[in-house]
Amino acid sequence: MATVKVKKKYYDFGRKLSLLRSLHKATQEQIAEKADISLQYYQSLEQGEKMAAYPTLVKLKKALQAKSWDEILP
Repeated sequence: MATVKVKKKYYDFGRKLSLLRSLHKATQEQIAEKADISLQYYQSLEQGEKMAAYPTLVKLKKALQAKSWDEILP
């Protein structure tokens, strides 16, 4: 049961990233570059396969111009 909850959080996180990215009309490659992470890693985040560590979350928040943590965290 705990695994399902974790996977849902990863999925929700990825959906928020995707939504913010599309609001900015940016490609995955552009956001990955702004956040200084690989395209493959960014794609795995958006697909809900992984969760970013705090330093990467900070970079993503800035790259996606999120005003609050609620905009990107599940």
